[in-house]
Amino acid sequence: YVQVTWNAVEGATEYRVFRHMTQNASAGEPVSEWQESLAFNDTAAAAPIIHPATGCFGKPMTEYVTYYYWVCARDAAGRESPLSSPGEAGYRGG
Repeated sequence: YVQVTWNAVEGATEYRVFRHMTQNASAGEPVSEWQESLAFNDTAAAAPIIHPATGCFGKPMTEYVTYYYWVCARDAAGRESPLSSPGEAGYRGG
């Protein structure tokens, strides 16, 4: 999984994590419910693909899927912040 962590926002009571495969926040889709925690484990992130040994050197190649993450904060009155900026990149390890 990819672990996403962030710092508390003053006045916020809940947070929601968004993700996309490009660094385009407006295309980000929510991957978490609203939560109080300052961390989220993205267990739906794609696992790396390990290609068998090929080529002259005969070494396997690992292909990772990179995701960009943003966090939205919400206060007790339901007011939401803009998505965090810039998006942080991450990928699921093997």
